[in-house]
Amino acid sequence: MTRWHKPQQVKLQFLTGNIYRRIPLFKEPESFQLFLDSLDYCRGKYELQIYAFVLMPDHFHLLVGVPKDGILSNFLRDWKGYTGHLLVEELRRLRKDSWLEKFQTRNTRRRKDSRFRIFQPDTHVEAIVSRRFALQKLRYIHKNPVMARLVEREADYPYSSARNWLLNDHSVFRVDPLEL
Repeated sequence: MTRWHKPQQVKLQFLTGNIYRRIPLFKEPESFQLFLDSLDYCRGKYELQIYAFVLMPDHFHLLVGVPKDGILSNFLRDWKGYTGHLLVEELRRLRKDSWLEKFQTRNTRRRKDSRFRIFQPDTHVEAIVSRRFALQKLRYIHKNPVMARLVEREADYPYSSARNWLLNDHSVFRVDPLEL
């Protein structure tokens, strides 16, 4: 039986987003840092709690609280747009024209400055409604690089909050404490 929860009961969200055409953009430390800087900026703007993250070469997962205004779509739109803009500018600065071509869109109805798409437009969102489900998603986020054979141990992957959770190392990015 499906159990429905009122929106005010949902305190956590699990998000999954993909890079356009699943292109492995996030292999370079610079692009990872832009991703985190943008996430941190939008965290402040939307008063959003970020509890866990992993940035894989072609996708990401986040475990976040509900924004103060209660509208997650506003955060996602602004954050993905802002991050995409920063990444396009970085690719231009580094003169990585072959990479820019991969992200070029043919949609002429979009704004003139939006010739590139970094993220797929859709983001998978799951409401976390139990402690058990929250722990499952937290483990999934941190095990993702191990399952993809990028590292042997969760804490070895630099683009994840596993270091925060397992080693209490907040030097790369500060995640918010989550009591489960």
